[in-house]
Amino acid sequence: LVGSEMCIRDRYIFGPPGTGKTVLMKYILDNYFPEVSVYVNCFRFRTTKEILKEILFKFGIYTKETESNSDLFKKVEELNKKHRLIICLDEADQIKDSDKDEVLYNLAEIGCGLILISNKLMTHLLTLDSRTRDRLNLHDIEFPAYTPDELFDIGKDRVKFSFVPGTISDKLIMIAARLSEGDARVLLLALKNAGRYAEDEGKSKVELEHILKGVREAKRLRKSKLLEKLNDHERVIYSILEEHKKLPAAELYKLYSKKVEKPVGKRAFRYYMKHMATLGLVKSCLLYTSPSPRDLSTSRMPSSA
Repeated sequence: LVGSEMCIRDRYIFGPPGTGKTVLMKYILDNYFPEVSVYVNCFRFRTTKEILKEILFKFGIYTKETESNSDLFKKVEELNKKHRLIICLDEADQIKDSDKDEVLYNLAEIGCGLILISNKLMTHLLTLDSRTRDRLNLHDIEFPAYTPDELFDIGKDRVKFSFVPGTISDKLIMIAARLSEGDARVLLLALKNAGRYAEDEGKSKVELEHILKGVREAKRLRKSKLLEKLNDHERVIYSILEEHKKLPAAELYKLYSKKVEKPVGKRAFRYYMKHMATLGLVKSCLLYTSPSPRDLSTSRMPSSA
């Protein structure tokens, strides 16, 4: 985040859900930059005004509903003159499309240090105005999915502090880790669920059926939250796959084009498929516009969906 002579380097943090992006960034900001940093969840605060008001609120500055975006940016600029701010925009891809350029361009122009967190590849920023892209100077850092062994270590540490010794075996922790498919949040919730199910049944130890039930419930909750992140086009694509389970890419695109009034081009369609694959909602291969044997590749629902 900070290079030589305290020069703040803007970062783009990306990777699939449950890989520790938000937890690590919040830890760094809270412990090393508490006086000059602010965290904003853009899934909750999506417009320019909402984001600016949240930034100012975190620094104890209250605003009026009648204040314009220009007035709010000026207040942020005054704060930044006193001490350079570090602004972390989590779920940055959820900022309203009509507001993304305004938010990012002006915060960069003011000179704030920016940390953008997203499940999406940085290529989604290519839709920004060229002036905004030129102003941003983002260095990307990828958070890959956890391996089963890494999740096992995370799960074992949590069990040590949350369960009575001897109530859950290492074998069951590893099973939960493998079934969690790289997502630490799924693992931790699955273990919590399993403990609750065992307790409700009056059992002294967690059993395999509790783990399996706990994982299913954790994945169901994760899926419902991930579906909220899809745009209208992605929801249509997902509903088609949910109905057909598995389709050749060309056929999927054809069905999607019939269902929407203004279908996106194949390049944008590929991007939507990549996004849903990153979220773990679908298993997909690329759709090619030129004749190729690979045009026969398929998209399908993951086995856990």
